[in-house]
Amino acid sequence: MSRRRTSSVSAFFHSLVLDTKVSSTSPGIFYIQCDTPLHFTLSSALIPYDVQLFCDYHSTNYQRGVYHQLKWSSKDDDRFAQLFCTRSGPIHYYFTAKDKKGEGYIIVEPRLSNLTSGDVEEITCLTVLSKSLGKMESWESRLAIAHHSNYNMIHFTPIQQLYKVSNSSYSITHHHQLNPVFGKDKTHDDLKKIIDRMANEWNILSITDLVYNHAANDCAILENHPEASYNLINSPHLKPAFLLDAILMQFTCDVDAGKIEGIPATISKEHLPIIQDYLLNKVFPGYAFHEFYMIDVRKTIEEFSRFIENTSPSNSSHIYEDEYAFRIDYGSYSRNAARINYEKAREIFYCANRTASQACQLLADRLKYLNHSKYSQVQSDLRDAITNCIKGCEYHFFDQYGPNFKSISLRTPFAGNYFAYPKEKIFQTTPEEVEQAYRENNKAFLERVMAHNGWVWNDNPLRNFAEDTQGPNVYFRRELNQWSDIVKLNFGSCEEDSPHLWAYMKEYTRLVATTFHGARLDNCHSTPLHVAQYLMDYARELNPKFYILGELFTSSETLDNLFINKLGINALVRESLNARLPCDLGHMICGHGRLSIGSLFRLQTVLKPRRAQAFFYDQTHDNPCPIERRSLADVLPRSAYVAMSCTPTGSNRGYDELVPHHIDVVHERRTYEKWTNDKDKSLVHAKSIFNHLHVRLVTEGYTRMIADQLSPNTLMITRQHPITNSTIILIGYTDTIKSDEEEKIEPLMIQGTIEEILFEMNLSWLNNENKLDSFQRDIDHINGLREKDLNVYINEHLEKDQSNFVNISQENEAKMTKVIFNKEKFIPGSVIAFQINLLSHAKQASNELRKEIFENDLATFRSLISRFSLVDLNFLLYRCKNEENNELYLIPDYGSPVYAGLQGIESLLIQMRALSTEQMLKHPLCLHLKKGNWLMLYISQRLIANQRTLFLGQWYEKHFQYIDQLPRYLIPVYFDLLIHRTYNICIDRAIDLMSTSFVQQGSSFVKNLAMTSVQMMGIVPNARLPNYEDNQKDNQYPSLAAGLPNFSEGIWRNWGRDTFIALRGLLLLTGRFDEARYLLLTYGSCLRHGLIPNLLAGPRYNARDAVWFWLYSLSEYTKLAPNGCEILAENIQGKALHSIVKTAINTHLNGLSFREYNAGYQLDRVMSDEGFNNRIGIDSRTGFVYGGNRWNCGTWMDKMGSSELAGNKGHPGSPRDGSAIELVGLSRATIQWLIEMIDQNAYPYKDQRANLEDWLRKIDGNFEKEFWIDQTDHSNNFINRRNIYKDTINSSLQYTDFQFRPNFLIAAVVAPEMFNKDHIWLALSQVESLLLGPLGIKTLDPSDEQYVGDYDNKDESTDFKRAHGYNYHNGPEWVWLTGYYLRAKLLWSPKEKRAKTLEHVREVLGRHREALFTSDWKSLPELTSANGRFCRDSCPAQAWSCATILEAIYDVQQYNLD
Repeated sequence: MSRRRTSSVSAFFHSLVLDTKVSSTSPGIFYIQCDTPLHFTLSSALIPYDVQLFCDYHSTNYQRGVYHQLKWSSKDDDRFAQLFCTRSGPIHYYFTAKDKKGEGYIIVEPRLSNLTSGDVEEITCLTVLSKSLGKMESWESRLAIAHHSNYNMIHFTPIQQLYKVSNSSYSITHHHQLNPVFGKDKTHDDLKKIIDRMANEWNILSITDLVYNHAANDCAILENHPEASYNLINSPHLKPAFLLDAILMQFTCDVDAGKIEGIPATISKEHLPIIQDYLLNKVFPGYAFHEFYMIDVRKTIEEFSRFIENTSPSNSSHIYEDEYAFRIDYGSYSRNAARINYEKAREIFYCANRTASQACQLLADRLKYLNHSKYSQVQSDLRDAITNCIKGCEYHFFDQYGPNFKSISLRTPFAGNYFAYPKEKIFQTTPEEVEQAYRENNKAFLERVMAHNGWVWNDNPLRNFAEDTQGPNVYFRRELNQWSDIVKLNFGSCEEDSPHLWAYMKEYTRLVATTFHGARLDNCHSTPLHVAQYLMDYARELNPKFYILGELFTSSETLDNLFINKLGINALVRESLNARLPCDLGHMICGHGRLSIGSLFRLQTVLKPRRAQAFFYDQTHDNPCPIERRSLADVLPRSAYVAMSCTPTGSNRGYDELVPHHIDVVHERRTYEKWTNDKDKSLVHAKSIFNHLHVRLVTEGYTRMIADQLSPNTLMITRQHPITNSTIILIGYTDTIKSDEEEKIEPLMIQGTIEEILFEMNLSWLNNENKLDSFQRDIDHINGLREKDLNVYINEHLEKDQSNFVNISQENEAKMTKVIFNKEKFIPGSVIAFQINLLSHAKQASNELRKEIFENDLATFRSLISRFSLVDLNFLLYRCKNEENNELYLIPDYGSPVYAGLQGIESLLIQMRALSTEQMLKHPLCLHLKKGNWLMLYISQRLIANQRTLFLGQWYEKHFQYIDQLPRYLIPVYFDLLIHRTYNICIDRAIDLMSTSFVQQGSSFVKNLAMTSVQMMGIVPNARLPNYEDNQKDNQYPSLAAGLPNFSEGIWRNWGRDTFIALRGLLLLTGRFDEARYLLLTYGSCLRHGLIPNLLAGPRYNARDAVWFWLYSLSEYTKLAPNGCEILAENIQGKALHSIVKTAINTHLNGLSFREYNAGYQLDRVMSDEGFNNRIGIDSRTGFVYGGNRWNCGTWMDKMGSSELAGNKGHPGSPRDGSAIELVGLSRATIQWLIEMIDQNAYPYKDQRANLEDWLRKIDGNFEKEFWIDQTDHSNNFINRRNIYKDTINSSLQYTDFQFRPNFLIAAVVAPEMFNKDHIWLALSQVESLLLGPLGIKTLDPSDEQYVGDYDNKDESTDFKRAHGYNYHNGPEWVWLTGYYLRAKLLWSPKEKRAKTLEHVREVLGRHREALFTSDWKSLPELTSANGRFCRDSCPAQAWSCATILEAIYDVQQYNLD
């Protein structure tokens, strides 16, 4: 998530991309701050659809599950739906789009009024045991320590009346009444006054616990409504477990009384097996636990026999699975009283072809099996139960971390009670009395037996372990780690199931939400999710800024996220003491942090999921203190480390006062000491410094961090500001890892100047004498270690030469700082913090960069780039290896970027920004930039070497020199920032130079596609266009590369066919009319034999189609370019262009046969001799253009076989001689255009009009008759597919006429007048079902025996059809054809199908959008292998692919559904 603090690099809003791949269980949480606009945008997969977006966010009167629809800003690809989040809490959204759907959650973080930044990371919280605060009149004096320690939040453990027996802070007797220890007359109003006063005067907010899932054994709600618990009335499945519990309580009584021989009250480990054997084999069998689950088979069969006596068998047939699934109903769990559903049994067992006797026998067999199975399970459960009891006993009596009970007694029982007993007679209720209550169904007794709450190892938190699942019962198996003073509450599945309990807890919630600023949701993982949802929603309704801290431990990040999203939890309790070693703590702190120092800026405004927000404690009130479990030397460093974290932080009252034991939430009955000024001498002063530092780090924006281990016990945490690069380093030294050897801390080299030692501190035993054993607890007050036993050293704001801990040296402000640790003074228990600025030269350079990038917004760069043309931008942004004379920068361990220009680097940086922090820092580019300035030098010198980009190169050189002055770890950060910002400016300049509204007002998809015209149009020295005005001079016009990198330089760059297929999309629709004009005139000047060159270098006249694509492009130029018709009068070496056009037309009308100039091996090494012979003409009967022979390939499907091994050398892969369908269409479009030009006096050959019209009539009159293959056509054995158009007419090989290929798509777009609307729609449907791939169109019917879908130009096999890529046009999916397919679909769609057609077109375009946006080349490929698979030998950037897709988008925008 982009953070508000780094406003210089973040946006004014965040966007969330809707995607079907994201769900409510996807990793990470989407956080957004309150009062922030949120834009929902669409992924490429959803853009084509009418997406209906709904969310349950309302600024007022929030009701979960009440959704409203969000409106989209427009209908284009970049549309968004805005939501202004003014209320904190969870937002659930879902969307539908045709057959797609998705959902997700967003957590809106509250802006807490007392926080300077409003950011919840600023929180520093102190937990206090409310019961230890004493009378409310003395609270201020007892809470003043929080104020003096610079805490800004206090967490109060439950403030309600507690259970009189245990006095546990979490065993609440009455949820609506305050603890009487505060004063018997005190109310929530009195409490609120104190809380408000602390907020107003001390700037401290308050939260307290909400405890929903359990209550004290004597809780008020249970007195009148025992059904609010899991008792033996509503949960009779617990009867066996309660009987077992009573037996275990009786066992404790008997042992305590010395009644059991061989088992004394004071036991040792050796007694545990004896106890296990005694209970399992001598006691348990006498109670026949299995009988609670048994059915009386004889009685049941007799009743079943009578039930079916006068009935017929059911109509159902015998299904074994139904018999196997048949189950017993245990009912009220009385002995041998289980029942069955007789009607269900009749359906299953008394079925067709069975007699009543057979049915009874089969049912009896099933019931006996079920009885036996249950008996075995009960015996197994009992064994598990006693095993678990023994484990619990071992912990309580013998484990070093346990309470170390001395003997089995009523106070320290063998096993804890799992149930609250009637009248709390735990040891007075015998098993026999329990059995009697069961037999008599004594409601007064049964309803007062209530299951205790607790937790189960590795249990699913979404499972209610107290409910009857007919499976293993955790109470019977004794798997519960119970709390014997609290009862698990039974809310049911909805409010109607337990209305009194819901109302009771709602009032409890009201009292808390209207008194406090937030709550800690206790035991969140055990609270029923639907209950917590309801009550949290209610709390936020009462208090919109209600902050929720979750005590949530599910052992699963996915489950944690589910609770967070459903409940809107703002942070989770996490404790530093879970880190065993300093290195573990460093990982933990960084794991809950943000970006590491040296990470690239997250420049996107897109909201990204992140790890659940932690609320990081040095010690929680639930766990032992570090003095007790670790050492005194751990206390100060641990607290300092926590203060350096990028999370809300917390501590427990007593930690700062050095209380050397756990302040037990159950047994503690003393009060806290009141504030006195001498307390400032203890750790309180240190904590105030740490808390102040934590708040400063957040409010000032020190968002980068990293942890380093300087020695086994020495950890260094560094926080840095991403803009100013101001740095704070904290180093702590503990004694966690014990060693006899002296710990050595190497000198620290800092790339900066230490401006100040913020503080240095030490906490240790005086004279190194551990006085922990002599500590004495005060009777009345919670006291800490004595000052006289401690060495407490705190010193703040020191000059560099004033430190006791370190020796700091720096020759001058330009040199690194060396820090040497004083091993006599810097001892375990020490911390030191430095304020560091960059070295003087680095600081100056940083200031210059910051000024230029952020303050001046790169004004100088903008001024320079404003002089650049699109050709200049081609050099600046792009240029592949071939265009750069095979020289691209090489990044070690990575390779070269795809471009020499900025796009090559930006594509790499985009990859890096998407990586995790660890992956980002290890990326080869990042490592390379840190090692040296070679890449920056390459970028600037390349630009300086070109006269047109000289000044810009000097600008980069200057600013790269600034970057070079920074510490090496910052080089990638500023390099990325500079490249990204300047790259975007270049893109904006390019778009500004494309004059059409189609581009200027286009979507991001249109603009990115338009940029491919800049990729492809450039000046390459070895591939210059001829100067049609003067052959003796070089021209300065760019040429259009057919594809990158394969067709980008030398003789392979300038292809006549490719140029004019791409010209309309890349040049005319983008407003590059001048470049289009020059290309038209240049190729026109090269007309020979009625043809323009296929390859301009040479030139070579072997393409029959290039001239027709040229003529069609010329016609489009006259329609789209301003004053476009004037081009026909342009003079080309003494001839008007229109006369050249006339020559091309007349040559075809008259017919021509010729042999290529310089024919033979020297011209083409793989073509047969016959292939050099060419012919063109017009069929006088049909008007169809024709040409070629079977040994050449004169259309775009021009692959010539070259494998001698496979025998395809000299064989065209697809000769397509005769009349090719797309050439018929192009010629027809040209004739129509020429007639129009005659009428507009732009084509001065009126005498040709009649001939042209006659030619037009012949084509229109013969096209459908000659090309269409009807469903009923059986006229030729070569027909393989019907309802299609032939690919050619009169080809030499004949069968190729009937191949289903996609070339008719071109004709369907350029010459629609030829087609029958029903026929073409059928043919287009065939393309959709047979040829359409994810990106491209298959070039041949998959059922054709010639079809091979995967292209490999390096195939050295003997396979004639694929060797040396012979199948280039016989299967692989070409992207440029997709553009014509989409345009044809739009053009020919029946009116009633237009909406569906438009949706289909947009679906296909969505895939191209995704391919374009994710491509390093920022382009579309030439082709793919079958089904869209990546093809290694395809150009990753192809001009005509981008052009025709751009044309399709243009047509979509012109499309009229009416």
